[in-house]
Amino acid sequence: MLEKLDLTNVRSLTTINLDSKHTPKLKEVILTGTNIATVTLPTGSRLTKIHYPAALTNLVITDNEGLQEVRFESLNNLETVDINCTKVGQFNISNFCE
Repeated sequence: MLEKLDLTNVRSLTTINLDSKHTPKLKEVILTGTNIATVTLPTGSRLTKIHYPAALTNLVITDNEGLQEVRFESLNNLETVDINCTKVGQFNISNFCE
C-alpha cells in the first residue's frame, strides 16, 4: 500500500483527490513545485505530513488530527482556510513556509 506520495515539480497536475478509499495508508504527501490549486485530503486520514504547493488557493483540513508537519511553498495564492478538527494545535504561519 502507498504510504508516501512525492509529486515534487510535476507541473502538469492542477488538482488532486487523495480519497482514503484509494489511499488508506497514506502518511506523507509532497506537492511542492506543482500547479495544484485544490487538494482534497481524506477525512480522518492517517496523514502525518503534507507539503503544499505555491499554487494552493483553498486549504481544507477535516478530522486529520495526526498531522504533525504542514508546510507551504508560499501563501501568496491562498484564499480560503477551513480547519475542522477537534484537536488542533497551535498554528504559527511563519513556521509553515519553506
